[in-house]
Amino acid sequence: MEAELYGLLGGLAGALVTGFVAYAGPLRVQRRAAETARRDLAAQREWGREDELARERRARDEERRREARAAREADRLVALERRDAAAGRLAALRTAPRRWEAVLRRTVRTLASGGAVDRERFEAEIDDARRETFAAFDAVMADGIWLRQSSTSPPLGRSGQELATCDADVTGHLENATRRLASRLGGPPEQRRALSAAVERDLCNATAARHELALFVVDRLAAMFNGSPRREGDRTRQD
Repeated sequence: MEAELYGLLGGLAGALVTGFVAYAGPLRVQRRAAETARRDLAAQREWGREDELARERRARDEERRREARAAREADRLVALERRDAAAGRLAALRTAPRRWEAVLRRTVRTLASGGAVDRERFEAEIDDARRETFAAFDAVMADGIWLRQSSTSPPLGRSGQELATCDADVTGHLENATRRLASRLGGPPEQRRALSAAVERDLCNATAARHELALFVVDRLAAMFNGSPRREGDRTRQD
């Protein structure tokens, strides 16, 4: 009886073990598969997040590069505007005194031919030309250039360095010629003709000084646009 009972119990136990194994084996496989799937999903999400972060970083980097390019372009345009403005101020150094001298030479020719000169018109034209000339000379001070307008010494720049200078006495010779003409406009024809010769000497000196100033201007423009001044052998007289 006991042997039969033990045999029955053993059979039941074996059946239970067999059933458990049959059930638990696939369950473990399913659990492993589910765990693997969860890990794969988590890894995919992490990779996706890393990709998203990388895209965001690339987008931020590209935006910074665009901003940097825009800033450089803005700086370049500002520099070009400043350069062109400075070039315009330099060009005025040639045109303004040339106009002053032209008024004087026209007046000398009129006097030399025995003609009369309208004093009011003469003084008005000279005042305009003189004002334009001194304004042009003063304007280039902002660019670190000092031009002779009196007997004073060149001032120091803000950094303590000497300003770029040109000592050509353009205005001095033009002022001398202007004073000579203004003092004798109403004299007799013989006196006016004699005066014309003295004024012509002042104007020749003014022309020579303007040529010296023109060379200075051309060198400054060459350095501004080409990065280096003209060679000494390349110099020609400029008007």
